Amino acid sequence: MYSNSIHDLALYIHIPFCAAKCIYCDFLSYGGRESHFDAYFNQLNKEIKENSKLYGKKPVRSVFIGGGTPSYAGAKRISSVIRNIFDNYNVQHDAEITVEMNPGTVSKSDFQHYKECGVNRISFGVQSLDNSLLKFLGRIHSKEDFINAYNWARDIGFDNINADLIFGIPGQSI
Repeated sequence: MYSNSIHDLALYIHIPFCAAKCIYCDFLSYGGRESHFDAYFNQLNKEIKENSKLYGKKPVRSVFIGGGTPSYAGAKRISSVIRNIFDNYNVQHDAEITVEMNPGTVSKSDFQHYKECGVNRISFGVQSLDNSLLKFLGRIHSKEDFINAYNWARDIGFDNINADLIFGIPGQSI
């Protein structure tokens, strides 16, 4: 039975790293900071554990790993965060566990890591299926990268997948 009470938790974990900052992005994110990955994730995992002392017993209905581009930091780092949440919080068996991804930052084996650690929803930042518009936006992936990533996710068994799209891009037609 699903309850949506004010006593339930929905966790949002922000990963502020990207391969490059897109021209339209207003989110806190940094390109070219790969040297900060380990320190950030070590501190993040400490913070998750520390906050569980206050909130760990409350039912968790949703975990959303967003950013930035969480998948850019690598499936192993993201999986460690999700496992840490499961170890320290009361994540409900029907909770939605989402990871945002750029199709240009994933491999087929990444989806296996995500599946094994409990992810059950993939959110692709596709933005467009027009390669020229993707280039204009500063995206690092192509339409083909998205199709491959989508198929890999489906092959591993993901059936809850969304794709973010942007409309009204300068030069875009119906």
